[in-house]
Amino acid sequence: MGDTDLQPHAWASFGQEYQSDVTFHLRIAESAADSVLREARRLIREEDAQLPILKLQSFQSHMEASIDFWIVRMAARIFAVFGLVALLVASIGLHGVRAYTVARRTREIGIRMAIGTNARNAVGLILREGVRVSLVAAAIGLGLSLLVGRLLAGMLFSVSAADPVVFGGAAAMLVAISLVACWLPARRAARVQPMAVLRTE
Repeated sequence: MGDTDLQPHAWASFGQEYQSDVTFHLRIAESAADSVLREARRLIREEDAQLPILKLQSFQSHMEASIDFWIVRMAARIFAVFGLVALLVASIGLHGVRAYTVARRTREIGIRMAIGTNARNAVGLILREGVRVSLVAAAIGLGLSLLVGRLLAGMLFSVSAADPVVFGGAAAMLVAISLVACWLPARRAARVQPMAVLRTE
């Protein structure tokens, strides 16, 4: 059973089945938690001033004081840091590969400009090719991510294995980096004098 599954319960009268400690759960709005807890303490004191109150706190305070919850939260933060580092490394690698690929086409851009293509069209050609490659790569990456997410769905708690914000944001970031990596060297190549390129050919 998952953590959110309801467990079977059987309710018994307190007079028939006495327990030395009793736990009451109150479902209230988070904004009213402090005032309700103060009122609950006052009512308990009015009923029996000698009745010990072992603990009176909100569920949020209870969770924050839990060692297990702290471990889970710390693990989530560590994985988030690892994810950001992986995204940064992937971005740097993608930028380097795309920039190197476009830089190798400097002579091609110069030749195109020598035979009549202007700089804007030459840069636009490189960017269109970069967009196609980036979109295909992003689609493949999203498909693999969804597949891996389904495999890891059983290990996640209260988190979607296919979060559209995370997946869409990562894909958009990598596509944007790819376009920048194509645009910068293409713009530099478009500034090269066509005659200088033809002489080197």
